Amino acid sequence: MSLLSNGDTLESLGNSSVFNFVLQDKPTSPTNGGGEEVDVDPHFEPIIYLPEVHVHSNEEGETILIQLRAKLFRHCNAEKLWKERGTGEVKLLHNEETNAVRVVMRRDKTLKLCANHYVTLDMELKSNCGSDRAWVWSTQADVSDGEPRPEVLAIRFQNADAAKRFKDKFEEAKSLVATAVKEGQDSHDDEANEASENSDVEGSSSEDEVAKGVSNLNISDSKDQKAEKEDTVKHEVAGGVSKSNITSDAKDQPEEKETEKHGVDPKDT
Repeated sequence: MSLLSNGDTLESLGNSSVFNFVLQDKPTSPTNGGGEEVDVDPHFEPIIYLPEVHVHSNEEGETILIQLRAKLFRHCNAEKLWKERGTGEVKLLHNEETNAVRVVMRRDKTLKLCANHYVTLDMELKSNCGSDRAWVWSTQADVSDGEPRPEVLAIRFQNADAAKRFKDKFEEAKSLVATAVKEGQDSHDDEANEASENSDVEGSSSEDEVAKGVSNLNISDSKDQKAEKEDTVKHEVAGGVSKSNITSDAKDQPEEKETEKHGVDPKDT
């Protein structure tokens, strides 16, 4: 667009405050050889390359049993009223390795946890004030705030059908947990039986070892007694021989004396 009329210059206008505007034709877009317009998309290389960051939600390896949109509340015992925790997607996550199921709910946009606890056999969904689209339950350890603490939670769905679907899946989750508990008890019983069998085998082997040790002691005692008897006999025999020698010596001494007494001196002859 030009601010000057045809044939006018800045010098010719002088101090005039009147300007005539003339619209010029819009510049044409670039075309290819056939006269068709070509869209020009300029590309600029980034100055700094930022690596892609993978954010772990700690939900990897778990299967989603159900996922519904709802609003969650918690009961404040100090103020005796319900407080809103957030609106978002509530999910029941099943771990196939351990058969554990947990309730996980994150707030919209921020994705901050507002519910995170395991499903246990003592949990029961109860209707809230007779409503067909809201449930109330209690948990002993909700860790959405980082530390486990007991909570009384209430959840409200968009319609009664969504609430019914959630309750059905919740009961299915409890059956999965019951199966896991039963399998754990069976494995514990098997370990206990195996341990008792091992202890019985060890006890019998120890009894055999004790009996063998006792028999060895008896054999050694008999050997010792036999050796003692042999030593006693040897001592007795040795004592008898010494006594016989003593008596024989005693008998021979008087004869020698008599011989000396009644003997003839050779010089006298």
